[in-house]
Amino acid sequence: MLNKLSQILGKLCQKEPESEPNGYRLDKKSKLYLPNSFFIESRQNLSEKEAKPKELSRHPLTVVVFGFLLTGVAGTLFSNYYNDKQIERDRFFKITAARRLAIQDFARLIYHRRTRAAMLASSFLRLAPLEEVKERKRLYDDAFVDWDSRIQANLFLIRSVMESEGYSNFEYHVEFRLVPIFREIDKCLTQAYDQRLINESPQETLKSCQIRTILQHSLDCSYAITDQLFRIAAPIEPLSSDEIERRLERANTEVINSCSQ
Repeated sequence: MLNKLSQILGKLCQKEPESEPNGYRLDKKSKLYLPNSFFIESRQNLSEKEAKPKELSRHPLTVVVFGFLLTGVAGTLFSNYYNDKQIERDRFFKITAARRLAIQDFARLIYHRRTRAAMLASSFLRLAPLEEVKERKRLYDDAFVDWDSRIQANLFLIRSVMESEGYSNFEYHVEFRLVPIFREIDKCLTQAYDQRLINESPQETLKSCQIRTILQHSLDCSYAITDQLFRIAAPIEPLSSDEIERRLERANTEVINSCSQ
């Protein structure tokens, strides 16, 4: 009995036997020969473990739960994205509305001064009564003071509208293209007014300084500046950075052509 048991154990402990004993198989992990029933049970257990996840994934309730979670997550992400876009759009419209009001106020100031100058020039050219000339000169002076006292504030307004931290092209256009035209108009009208006060005809002076031409020039320049400023700073829809650059280049060209003598 002991001899037989020793023989079996000796066979089991052999590392590389020539052939497998009947009813036994080499276990690669333990390097021992184990009964075939052990391997059959192991495969069965493994098959059962693999089958459980498959059965769970095919269960109707699992599909419902997964679909609910997926729909909830996707819906939340879409809702957050839509809300963020709506907030950005609302902010854009509020900023644009404020810019439009600022540009309209600036344009009103420009055209107010230009209109008062044109009305005073008309009185000179018609040789209107002195009372009319004095009244229109007073209104023109008020517009001049209003413009001159607000010019720096309006330059800062333009900078703010353009969202520029430094000196912008539109500030340059106003300060060095439009203002010199207004200065010529004021010089011409002042000389004509002085002549009218001493009962001299101002028509030769107005003809010499080409008042009609410079009034039209001021109108063209004023329109170009305010129009291009409005196109860039107050668009209907948000502009890309490339589109803003293209509009700035086009604006500079338009303003230069309209304001150059």
